[in-house]
Amino acid sequence: MNKEGEDKIKFDRSVQDYLSIGYIYLLLLGIMSDSVFYGFMGINIMNYSNVLDILLSPANYLAKGIIFPIAIILMPIAVYGLTLYNRATYRKKRESPEFRQKNDIEKLDHQYSADQQMKGLVILSAIMIFSAYIGFAIGNGAKIKEKIESGKFKLTHQLTYTDGDQEGIYMIGHNSQYVFFLLEGAKSISIAPISGNVKKIDKLSKEK
Repeated sequence: MNKEGEDKIKFDRSVQDYLSIGYIYLLLLGIMSDSVFYGFMGINIMNYSNVLDILLSPANYLAKGIIFPIAIILMPIAVYGLTLYNRATYRKKRESPEFRQKNDIEKLDHQYSADQQMKGLVILSAIMIFSAYIGFAIGNGAKIKEKIESGKFKLTHQLTYTDGDQEGIYMIGHNSQYVFFLLEGAKSISIAPISGNVKKIDKLSKEK
């Protein structure tokens, strides 16, 4: 096995190709996570979102708490550590005459090359992150649905409309065009357009 070649990562696509793949991945991640989350409340979020909202949705999820972003960061790190361990283990086994006799070394050299391992790292990390987002959306969507049905929620924000009227709300979410919320004692979600309607959204210092 060529030691110089095995540690060299080859990029067989152009930068534009990778940007396009990343764009599609973020688009799917945003569509699926938002659709699952708002689907628990009977809202087709695609009717209230533009492309930018969908692309920024994954970043918005990271701002909802500290545990989720930490988990998202640790996942690729854990996979990378496992990848390094597997490669190191293979290199040790490779020198064994018995191991070489029972296995196709040329095939394994390719499988454990830096290039192939990096591809595996990226694919596995992408799958794990995607699964984490869907799981997070399911958990939070189910929790809010339960609050709606039971009526047990506290006001978290105050909406100030352009005409000066104000009302306390339980914030469910918002994007660049709409804000989704519950009014005190309500059993159904209110959806208000932001442009030309909402002047500002203030987070209450203490939940009422």
